[in-house]
Amino acid sequence: MSDWKMDLPLLPKNLREDYPLRPAVIQAMEDDEDVSGRLFCQQSLEGIGGGVLDFKGCRFERCTFQAVDVTRMSFVDCVFVGCEMSNLPLRGAALKRVSFADCHLTGLTLEKASLSDVAFTGCMMDYLSA
Repeated sequence: MSDWKMDLPLLPKNLREDYPLRPAVIQAMEDDEDVSGRLFCQQSLEGIGGGVLDFKGCRFERCTFQAVDVTRMSFVDCVFVGCEMSNLPLRGAALKRVSFADCHLTGLTLEKASLSDVAFTGCMMDYLSA
């Protein structure tokens, strides 16, 4: 029996819902800042490329990520529920204390990614590349 224990994502108590996902990402990339402490529901992020994209303490519910290919991406203390992330290239990404529940991750690319305390529950993960 192992004493190993996975650390769960640490989300802020009051997540802000005041800003759409795509504009939040574009603004953060322009200002070289993180997207943090936000709740995004049924939103889409597509067609973002280049630059650095960091999410901290965010919750994504039924969001879609398509054609997102940035230089570096990280997720720290994030939760994904029912999200569509098929064929998302997360090469070299950093994921720490992240949970995926009931997400569609077919063809997700995690080559050279750093994963620490990452959980996948009820996800479709066919053709995942790591």
